[in-house]
Amino acid sequence: MASDVQEGEEQEQQQAPQRIQIFPTPTNAITPFWREKYEREAKKYWDIFYKRHQDRFFKDRHYLDKEWGHYFSGSGKKVLLEVGCGAGNTIFPLLATYPDVFVYACDFSPRAVNLVKMHRDFKESQVSAFVCDLTVDDLIKEIPPSSIDIVTMV
Repeated sequence: MASDVQEGEEQEQQQAPQRIQIFPTPTNAITPFWREKYEREAKKYWDIFYKRHQDRFFKDRHYLDKEWGHYFSGSGKKVLLEVGCGAGNTIFPLLATYPDVFVYACDFSPRAVNLVKMHRDFKESQVSAFVCDLTVDDLIKEIPPSSIDIVTMV
């Protein structure tokens, strides 16, 4: 009888899927000190990121015209605001598909904005790239009020 119980337990263990935990469950969150430090110095860390990776980290977002094409169709020239433009991985694929779009591109990393301006497809007639931290800066210094048709924040 004891062997029957033991065999039943062995069969249950074999049938139950074993769970493997790849990443440990975090036992504590980031401390307030580090959270505040990263928030306070975010601009610095993004500049370091773009210094290291230039425009080679993120892939160009060529799929956006398939996802957002209906926003760009219709009459008239569309004006886009790209918030957090990085190296221009959203801007330049959209301009290649919709050359009549005008883009205001901002990022709080001066190095990222410089990468946009140095891009081989950058034209001042199509893109106005500028440094801006939306949490503290006023967009009205760069963009006329009520002039934006589409805002992207990828």
